[in-house]
Amino acid sequence: MKNNRCAAGCNFSTNRRDFLKKSALVAAGSVFMGSFASFASERNYVLPRIHSYGKARKYIPQIEVAFVRRKEDYGMWWPGAIYDGEEALRKYTEGLNKISKESGVELNIRKSPVFNLEEADKWLAKARSSNADGLVVMVLDRQQHSWPTAKKASESGIPAVIFSPLGTSFTTNTAGYSGKPGCVVYSTNDFSQLEYGIRMLEAGARIKQSRCVIIAGNKRMQTKLADTGISLQYVPADTFINTYNTTSVNSDIIALADEYIGQARDI
Repeated sequence: MKNNRCAAGCNFSTNRRDFLKKSALVAAGSVFMGSFASFASERNYVLPRIHSYGKARKYIPQIEVAFVRRKEDYGMWWPGAIYDGEEALRKYTEGLNKISKESGVELNIRKSPVFNLEEADKWLAKARSSNADGLVVMVLDRQQHSWPTAKKASESGIPAVIFSPLGTSFTTNTAGYSGKPGCVVYSTNDFSQLEYGIRMLEAGARIKQSRCVIIAGNKRMQTKLADTGISLQYVPADTFINTYNTTSVNSDIIALADEYIGQARDI
């Protein structure tokens, strides 16, 4: 950067000023946040919330939800339980709608339960064709097609949360999902566990919509991280340096530097 100062009344490009200010914030944050977090915790400081930007911030994850049970209400299918269709549908739908409203995801709830494997296949096919971000399988029965449907969901390639209230699963039903990537089973009556799972689906969907800029190398290119789906945008290393070197020192830059120095807790 040229070591000269322009007059106090000189004009400075808004785009250039914004660029430098945002770049300085990013650089300062990445270098300083780790040590400051420790510093803050020792002195009871509250870390500022980090706001998200770009496509991921506005993206609304689409999650397909289906209840699974027998069509009849009763049969000699001991051991296990079958939840009342109408009451369970009303109760859990109410809870799901609340989660949707509070979390910012779109929960597309199938109007009627999945009553057989053919319906399960159609539901999963629709989820794939619509590029759903996640699946929620509400298991309301231990018998017949219930767990085969859960298995199909877990192998669909779409992240899946399987909610199994008490009486709809035994260890023989859930053991095969332990450690299986891409799905989680909550065998509990605790509905907050389901909310936690949906928020995981939300986070995963937003991560896949995220993009990170990497200033390195000598060419522009874009790739994806295989495990998270994050887009990596490579920008040549000299892009930042060239912009830095061609930016003259003026009153705005000096004021910005003074602001950082004046607010710094330690240098």
